[in-house]
Amino acid sequence: AAVLQPRREGQGEAADRVFAGVTETGSLYAAGAAAAALAATGRGRAAVRAAAAAGTTWLLLQGVKRLVDRPRPSDADPQGTRLMIARPRATSWPSSHPAVLTTFGRVAARELGAGPIARGALTGLDLTVAASRVYLGVHYPSDVLGGWLAGIAIVATVAALTAPETASAPDSPTTAEPDDSPAR
Repeated sequence: AAVLQPRREGQGEAADRVFAGVTETGSLYAAGAAAAALAATGRGRAAVRAAAAAGTTWLLLQGVKRLVDRPRPSDADPQGTRLMIARPRATSWPSSHPAVLTTFGRVAARELGAGPIARGALTGLDLTVAASRVYLGVHYPSDVLGGWLAGIAIVATVAALTAPETASAPDSPTTAEPDDSPAR
């Protein structure tokens, strides 16, 4: 957090705005909007799976937060922490924003057959949201690391339990190619 302190002391208004905006891409609202966009483009199965995984992630982490009950930086050190957005209601560890974003993005990417460049871009977005939560004063670095790792674990669980959507046809049953071989 100390490495971000000079920017948080008024020297980086542009960074303040960017981080305040990008942080919300890890919210359940953003996951819902992304799911609606996927559904509107004919990828209902991907939308439902990604939204369900993101919602499950959020619910699980809210339970963990209640068990761990770690105070947020602004609660633990009100004089030393510049809170740059409204204080979230729940406690600090683990951070659900990077977890929700990671889970939604990875499940959707798997369902849609996204390639390595798209997956790399998602990782970049995950890390940016994680950094934003620390920068904005609502989490410690270990909170966002814990949330991100929880998201990865949930994605691995989803992958183990489900088969991805085929990339050939959105939400349509797979049909076999006609057999053109001569009859016997």
